[in-house]
Amino acid sequence: MLGLTAGLLVAGLLAVSPVIADDQPERDEEYHRDFLFGVPTDPSEEWALAVGGRIYDKWWEVLEVDEPEGTHPAYPAEGKKSGASTWRCKECHGWDYKGAAGAYGTGSHYTGITGVSGMAAEDPIQIGAAVRGAPHGFTPEMIPDDALGRLALFLSKGQHDADAYIDRETKKMKGGNVDRGRALYQAVCAACHGFDGKS
Repeated sequence: MLGLTAGLLVAGLLAVSPVIADDQPERDEEYHRDFLFGVPTDPSEEWALAVGGRIYDKWWEVLEVDEPEGTHPAYPAEGKKSGASTWRCKECHGWDYKGAAGAYGTGSHYTGITGVSGMAAEDPIQIGAAVRGAPHGFTPEMIPDDALGRLALFLSKGQHDADAYIDRETKKMKGGNVDRGRALYQAVCAACHGFDGKS
């Protein structure tokens, strides 16, 4: 019985797996990237929010565009960073969305800049306009309009209260189910952060 089950499983996997025949035309790198990581045919809001969150973190890697050169013109002089990292939304506004009132209120990431938590529930169109305008100045060449829409949607509807999950003093998780978290992390988060969480 076990052999039959394993055989059916293998046959099922072969039926749904793409098979590349020797006589198929070779696809270019862009085709493979878009096919594997591009936009779904019918994108869900959850997908758009997840992509928006990744754009908030490090937009040029997500969008596969050139890393920005130089330090962002609006990055404060008292800040301790320079170069491309100053163009990351999270670098000024914090990974917890609270800016100077949150985890980046002190230390090497301090800028004194306000967080983006006030953008929660705001109109994504207005958020997008703020990202394009001064002092942010993100051009369509940097963040195309469709990606900007996902970032704005994330800022409007995707923010969460990190304090509900992370103890600020110990920097450890509050409660939760370690086994469930491990499964989710390995399946979803590790693609960007690595299995050790250090990428």
